[in-house]
Amino acid sequence: MANSKKVGSCLSCTHLIFIDQDGIKIPSTRCKAFPQGIPIDILHGTVSHADPYEGDNGIQYEKHVVKNKFGVVLNKL
Repeated sequence: MANSKKVGSCLSCTHLIFIDQDGIKIPSTRCKAFPQGIPIDILHGTVSHADPYEGDNGIQYEKHVVKNKFGVVLNKL
């Protein structure tokens, strides 16, 4: 059964690819699941990527977890 729960945006996904521009990391519209470009319906949030999506290479949304040097999670939201 498909998961109808909405997930966070691509910006909070651990698989998002960033571009380094003069030492500043800029989010792109590509990720490990969609290296050629994230489909517009996922980017706009009209389709949740919590479930498999055609062409996602078996990779779905996974929240990026930020931890400090002691291993404490800093972004629990």
